[in-house]
Amino acid sequence: MGHHGDVIDKGLDEAVQLKEKLIEFGIPETDILIETKSRNTNENAKYTTELLQQSYPHFNSFILVTSARHMRRAKASFENYGLKVTPFSTDQYTAENRFYTWDEFIIPSADTFNEWFGLLKEIVGYAWHSIAY
Repeated sequence: MGHHGDVIDKGLDEAVQLKEKLIEFGIPETDILIETKSRNTNENAKYTTELLQQSYPHFNSFILVTSARHMRRAKASFENYGLKVTPFSTDQYTAENRFYTWDEFIIPSADTFNEWFGLLKEIVGYAWHSIAY
């Protein structure tokens, strides 16, 4: 986890926040590594790969934990820097069986618009990753 994914720094450092939560949950601070320089997924992959190779040179693969819709881009970024990762998604947006009621096909939903924003962000991010890296 890196610094933040916002264009404008809002003072919310994701890595530091997660570290604080892990310590609250009883994880020893000495067992937590964080990367705080990155501004995006690609930089996070670069800096995290450097940190992991430096801290754990005897490990040859790691578990990549991120949201399901972000996994494709994150996995590609880490593999681009030579880090072998096994994906582990924290959430899923689809299921084997999907059930809808008639009104869901007719009445617009604010949740749906919000989910589309996240999906479009990942599509643009993946396209940019494919071009730039």
